Amino acid sequence: MVEEARTDKFSQTRIMVINDDLAYLELMKEFLTDHDFEVEIYVEPDVTLTCIKAFRPALLIIDLIFGKEPNGWLLLQHLHNDQQTRDVPVLMCSAAVEQMRARTADFAEWPVDFLEKPFDLTVMQARVMALLDAANP
Repeated sequence: MVEEARTDKFSQTRIMVINDDLAYLELMKEFLTDHDFEVEIYVEPDVTLTCIKAFRPALLIIDLIFGKEPNGWLLLQHLHNDQQTRDVPVLMCSAAVEQMRARTADFAEWPVDFLEKPFDLTVMQARVMALLDAANP
């Protein structure tokens, strides 16, 4: 009953997923859409802040590594440096576990959570809901 109420609270909440793996993006879009989220997906990490601001997501799910470059960190920094996007929660999902662990403390004050790939979709859903709950008390 509590989980049902939480899902209803965020019905049609916008989530943007940015990852360079098209199969992953499609899976995430299908899963999140099935849970009543409005989802936009991007395959390139250089999504401009303009695109993010236009979509106005309640949450971003991004990868750390795009190709061989850790552009997810750069995107996080751009988000944090912009007044309009600094409070948008981010779930960073990556298989680059050591790199995430090494930088986690750098982002402790930001609305960022880290999830190691591979992950169970129910764990990802719980993290999404926790970030949304924290952003919308």
